[in-house]
Amino acid sequence: MTIDIITYTDEQYAQMTNQQLEEVRKAQKSKDTLARKLSENLYKEKYNLVEKGIFNSGLYQMIKQKLETEYAKQVELLREELLFYLKYSMSNEPITEAPYEVNYAQSFETRLTIVRQYYEDTYPSATERFAAFKADGFAKGYLGECYSPLYTYFKQQAELDT
Repeated sequence: MTIDIITYTDEQYAQMTNQQLEEVRKAQKSKDTLARKLSENLYKEKYNLVEKGIFNSGLYQMIKQKLETEYAKQVELLREELLFYLKYSMSNEPITEAPYEVNYAQSFETRLTIVRQYYEDTYPSATERFAAFKADGFAKGYLGECYSPLYTYFKQQAELDT
């Protein structure tokens, strides 16, 4: 099963409990079911319009857009519910002081920007930056799903630096 409802690193998945992994699998199965239903509904609508001889009327594009928008809303709801569950089901590890500003009221994108900026300003060498970020156990929980893209970004910079 390919998991694409959330983007976590292998390290983040490895830290999950069996129950958390089961919730991820369940959410992914729901997303896959929604995608399958979307595909079936689009096929049915297309067939009905072709059968009636009005497929080229632009009506299909309107129906398709409506169905795809509804699908996107349902997937986003599943994703948000999963992330909410994962955020509040994480083990209560002792939180160490983070060297950057920590404010849970901020959006994940703002948190990502603050953490990225801190590491870029503090560590001029991409290799040192990646090593320091990788060792930052606090960032995984604080950034949540945004941790993986920043990890990949710093890793790619470090590989180019060598």
